[in-house]
Amino acid sequence: MTTNWARYEEAKRLHDSGMTYVAAGKVMGVSGSRMAQMVQRLIRNQARLEYLKKNPRLPRWDDNLDTESKTLLSWMGIVTKEGCDVFAGADFRCHYERAFIPYPRGVHDITIKRLNIIRAWLGAPPFVKAQRAASAGELARAIRLLEKSGYTVTR
Repeated sequence: MTTNWARYEEAKRLHDSGMTYVAAGKVMGVSGSRMAQMVQRLIRNQARLEYLKKNPRLPRWDDNLDTESKTLLSWMGIVTKEGCDVFAGADFRCHYERAFIPYPRGVHDITIKRLNIIRAWLGAPPFVKAQRAASAGELARAIRLLEKSGYTVTR
């Protein structure tokens, strides 16, 4: 819902003309306390707009990154976009759906999904966990398990 600032300016104009809040409120069809709230809110909003004109918000290095990722980066002690280069690398140790990220205080594990969100923000391609080939022992155990369950395995 947007605020109708013209109504608030009208309330301030009536009050500035010398009317009390109660009298001005009767003209506008609101109570005296509501009239005072409207005038004070307009004054605060005008002061805020003046402050923003004099002090524009500077862009931050982590703009356009979701809050959870910002929190993760600040917890890891990364305070610049250049410090995020560790996420753009390709040599992560993985266990299931988690990647282990080296950072100044040690190693931190995050989900591969979160890693890819940060990599997309950096402009790096998504990280895909390498598929490893099963060892001979693992294949033999799998075949024994299948045969034990009643399946026939052709070699």
